[in-house]
Amino acid sequence: VHLGAPLPDHHTLKVDHNDVWYGTLPTESFPLVAIPFRPPPRELNQGEIVIDPPKPWSIDDSIFAPRKKTSDARAYVTTDRVLQRGFALDWERCKSARFQKLIT
Repeated sequence: VHLGAPLPDHHTLKVDHNDVWYGTLPTESFPLVAIPFRPPPRELNQGEIVIDPPKPWSIDDSIFAPRKKTSDARAYVTTDRVLQRGFALDWERCKSARFQKLIT
């Protein structure tokens, strides 16, 4: 009993020749396009269309908002102080006898 998925009959992407492994991407570049989503306008009574004005962008309302609570810097950007502290911790770990034995 083979539990794997069956192989497809043909490639779904353009390939140069048929002996290319399945899952191999084409060697030439192909465009990837993202189109911004615009919700459809709302209709009021008598078919009047109302378009809501766009809300100004705010980092506090964006996907980056959790970074302020979860990052080491407790901010949206990593500060020099955080980088220096991280380097100091890494350097101390590199000076341990166990790590030195590992790399020698």
